[in-house]
Amino acid sequence: MVNQPDLFAAVMTPPKAPKGRAGPRLWVRRLAIFKDRQTLIRDVPLKPGLNIIWTPDMSSSGRRALAHGSGKTTFCRLLRA
Repeated sequence: MVNQPDLFAAVMTPPKAPKGRAGPRLWVRRLAIFKDRQTLIRDVPLKPGLNIIWTPDMSSSGRRALAHGSGKTTFCRLLRA
């Protein structure tokens, strides 16, 4: 079995490009989450450079929404792994 990095490790080591390569071999342009083959739940387009992941301050009902537990860190760790 291939040694996979731990997505929830306390400290993640930054990736290193192989010798002779200036940039990454893989670019992630989009993250799409499907419930089934026809039902798209979430579509997150990404661009080269800085992509900001944020949670709105207010919920749709007008009451304050919690930004904790919305998956921002998990999303970033998933992309890094």
